[in-house]
Amino acid sequence: MFFKILVCAVLSYFLGSVQTAIILSTQVAKQDIRNFGSGNAGSTNMVRTFGWGLGALTFLGDLFKGFITVVICRWIGGDVCVAVGAVCCIVGHIWPLQHGFRGGKGVAATFGVMLAVNPLAFVIILAVAFVVAMATRYVSLASLLGVVSFFVVSLFSGRAAYMVMFLLLMLLIFFTHRGNIQRLINGTENPFYGAGKKDETGAEKASPKKESSSRNLK
Repeated sequence: MFFKILVCAVLSYFLGSVQTAIILSTQVAKQDIRNFGSGNAGSTNMVRTFGWGLGALTFLGDLFKGFITVVICRWIGGDVCVAVGAVCCIVGHIWPLQHGFRGGKGVAATFGVMLAVNPLAFVIILAVAFVVAMATRYVSLASLLGVVSFFVVSLFSGRAAYMVMFLLLMLLIFFTHRGNIQRLINGTENPFYGAGKKDETGAEKASPKKESSSRNLK
């Protein structure tokens, strides 16, 4: 059993470290997403920087990572393998070895884990998170509410490994969003739409288009 858990841990970490945002931004837009906006290799920053098309593809790619990790680990072993694999996948997404430990915040991949574990809960929570994001304009708030909901749902599953898994995933997401949480409390969080795009310090940061225009004026 130990060998199965070890295989799931290593395999899942490297699955998680495959950065959809970095691949799409460097291969399609020819620029590293981490040089723009929040510097985060995630779907929200991709939408803000390169548009909805690449942003949606990033979300789906990261979602698939979480989903396929659970499927593979479930095939290799039981609930413990799934739990270890899911956590390692998100750790790999947040701190990818091959990208200097600079990845995304893990939300989409965590949603992918829930999709594989409980599809009905995934659909309901995703719908609610979308409504919250559109109503408040804060994707970070919707993301945090989503992962808290995943943990609450896991408490009714009767499966200890899943409860621990979603507790750890929730803590990881809260850690990666610690800056967002502070800004939400201070009322300075950058809205998803309806305002100028700023980086995580609150200062305006150039988009690829702005940088291109700036170079043309020189």
